[in-house]
Amino acid sequence: ESAKMPWAGVRAIVPVFDADPESHVVEEALKLEMGPRDSLVPPNLRTKYAKFIEANFGESARAIGWIPKAGESDEARLLRPRLLLAVATFGDEEGLAQQAKELAGAWLATQQGIDPSLIGPVLTTAAYSGDMALAKRYVAVWPKLDPQQQAALLTAMVGFRDAGAIRFLLEAVVSGRLPVTPASNLFFYAGRNAQSTRGVRLKFLEEHFDEIVQLIGEKLFGGKR
Repeated sequence: ESAKMPWAGVRAIVPVFDADPESHVVEEALKLEMGPRDSLVPPNLRTKYAKFIEANFGESARAIGWIPKAGESDEARLLRPRLLLAVATFGDEEGLAQQAKELAGAWLATQQGIDPSLIGPVLTTAAYSGDMALAKRYVAVWPKLDPQQQAALLTAMVGFRDAGAIRFLLEAVVSGRLPVTPASNLFFYAGRNAQSTRGVRLKFLEEHFDEIVQLIGEKLFGGKR
């Protein structure tokens, strides 16, 4: 974090600790690999970057899986949310991504079938490769959820990369289908897809600036801006 080590040296550390038996050590190795993505990995190197994540963390992620197992270790339970989210999205692991979509689809219909600690990671993974149809399901289920589930869903909404899905979610805030607080975060926070989705959000803000300012002002400041 002090930038004393060259990036090549940081990358060399990751394979040393990616399979450590202690979850917090693996998480730190994962953090080293995930941190530079938006600032140091240009689009033409994203495929190689995904392969590096897969090579170091893919086997462990598939072994742990999305579904908690009877008698599994605390280390597996603690590591599952961050590890599988990273490998299934930035690591382009199609099997885990598809399983997340299936779990998300079932949960959206019943609000069951996903361990509470995994609702956010599963829905975020599904959103990462999701389209407008999935975004519509996210908005439709919002009123049925409790505050904790809504918070997880809102975090997941930031995970969309599809331009149509992003615009639909932003329009849902402007139209009142999603509450301006806390959903106004969707206007400004690009989350895991900062480079690829910033332009979509910026264009929407430019097109609806006065309306958005009015909405946020009324909600937060009683109409004063």
